[in-house]
Amino acid sequence: MLGACLLLPRANFVRLGGFEVAAYEAYYEDTDLQMRIRYELNQTVWFQPLAVARHHEHGSFGAKSVALMQAGAVTFRNRWSRVLDTSHQPHTTDFVKVMRASDRRMESMAAVLYIDALLPRQRQGGGLPRALENVHGLSRLGYKVTVVGNDEGKFPEEHDTWAQLRQAGVEIVRHEDAHKAMCDVGAYDAAHGIEPGDECSTVRLLLRLRPRYFAAIITSRPTEWSKCYKYLAAYCNKPDRHQQKEGVTGVAGTCTCPSGAVFEVGTMQGSNGTELACSGGNATIYPEPRPNHKARRRHGMGADCSAIAATNSPPTCALLYDAEALWFRRDERMVAAADLNKTSPATRRKLELARSTNPLARARELSFLYTADVLVAVSSEEKRYIQRVVSAPVVVVGSPPGAAVSAAPFESRGGILLIAGFGGEMYYNGDAAWYLVTQIYPLIAQAALRNHNQPLPLTIAGSGIPKELVAAVKESIYREHIRLEESPPDLTPLYDAARLTIIPHQYGCGTQYKLSEAMAIGLPAVVAPLASEGIGITGGLGAQITWGDFEKPLCVGTTTAQLAACAVRLHSDKQLWTQLREGALHFSRQIQSRDHWTRQLSRALRAALADAQATRPIIPSRSPPQHQHSKEAIERHRN
Repeated sequence: MLGACLLLPRANFVRLGGFEVAAYEAYYEDTDLQMRIRYELNQTVWFQPLAVARHHEHGSFGAKSVALMQAGAVTFRNRWSRVLDTSHQPHTTDFVKVMRASDRRMESMAAVLYIDALLPRQRQGGGLPRALENVHGLSRLGYKVTVVGNDEGKFPEEHDTWAQLRQAGVEIVRHEDAHKAMCDVGAYDAAHGIEPGDECSTVRLLLRLRPRYFAAIITSRPTEWSKCYKYLAAYCNKPDRHQQKEGVTGVAGTCTCPSGAVFEVGTMQGSNGTELACSGGNATIYPEPRPNHKARRRHGMGADCSAIAATNSPPTCALLYDAEALWFRRDERMVAAADLNKTSPATRRKLELARSTNPLARARELSFLYTADVLVAVSSEEKRYIQRVVSAPVVVVGSPPGAAVSAAPFESRGGILLIAGFGGEMYYNGDAAWYLVTQIYPLIAQAALRNHNQPLPLTIAGSGIPKELVAAVKESIYREHIRLEESPPDLTPLYDAARLTIIPHQYGCGTQYKLSEAMAIGLPAVVAPLASEGIGITGGLGAQITWGDFEKPLCVGTTTAQLAACAVRLHSDKQLWTQLREGALHFSRQIQSRDHWTRQLSRALRAALADAQATRPIIPSRSPPQHQHSKEAIERHRN
């Protein structure tokens, strides 16, 4: 590392006699000092990625710099040649070999690329906190992790969050970083024609820069998998595949892959032809009828054109698809909720679009599941759904909440809390809040008034509260008991003040992070079945919900009246409140813990690498020997 930004104990500096100014007129004396720290003092030299210094290179020697640097390199090589030859990677201009030499983890663990729409963030929803925890988990497992955000655009940046990732040894790559790296190594032609707005542009640059470097690639969300899959398949040298697919019927035509392979395929539910059964190839439809294929019409076959060109080489890396959530199921459930009058008028246009396009969206999203080596689901419920579709391994990796337990007692609390991110629209969270304000909360308020009590206060807090929800609150006869809080800077005071949280969502997909967070804090929750099933807990109001050695970690209401009854009883019954709090904390520690999800992530990686590992180039382990043994090593090398 540069001597311009080097920190070491003064005693060690004095013990080594400082820089070797007699041997080096300029340059390499800082590198020489670090070699002596390593081999004479037997101490480790660490790199701190957060340290920043502005250094005006060659400012002292001007035109003489190049000659002095070359002379310093000769002196350094002469002094340390034996150790360099036996204990260090040989000099190379190959970027991949440089990467492997720069991080000792590469000697024993694989390089993993993590792709998402955005870089991981802590203060935004949409699965980004889960992505952050996943990347940290991969780093804790010892993998060399590179993370890419495909569509950063103008989203708020979180430099403090990314600094934590860099501190953990994670490499963060944006389009400008990848493009600059291509230019630095002279790969101008390879970078030409890939602009920031192009499809999967950052990933494409990175893959061109580092051939056969990544052992596994994890891609989160169907949008990113759809955009990047063909480039990832080419990078990993994936073969074409022909397989039976759920939702595909009959034999309807052919699928011609770019490699030249031709497969017969059927039609996929939601499409009018064979296109969705033919991933990455050109689909054609047979003229009807096909009498010689009648016996095979029961078998729905599809093709996965992974290989970009014909090849006999084995795959070089593994592809993991983190479905994050099965998005099409959100709209399917939205239609069902609308039929029960549990969605707002503001989402009518989205509802009409969902009714007309969801069959195609379902078919398209399911077609993504066939192309991965390993699938990652966000919940046990979605794992079971995926396993009915494909035979590939499916591993559940949830999101561990990072909130601390709230110590506020029952007596100091009061009221009901809903936390959500709205983004200025009523879709999903907005409809849930509307359903709460217009249908559930009136029943809660009426129950209080019947007992001659004031209605329980309701707080709805989140970012981008939509104007339609504000209007719904203003129209409510109980509006003086409902408070809207826009973008609270800290949720802790809200969690400490509320006696319970309510998550009444009638449609959605994946898991509700707001529920996991509330359970980790110890705030009892009233939920609809959608939220409880998302974290693996089933049962309605009054059902015996058992998990491990405790009972009823949630109060689950299937109907509007049951949700209201749950809230009324839980708010007034200290014994039930305590029981649910203890159950929620136990569930969070045992089932939703960081260690648990890290082990699950490890399972997914091990499953994906099992087949690909044997085909990857072997990276020799060359750990530097301790100084006292280096002479013996040198003698062995000579002989």
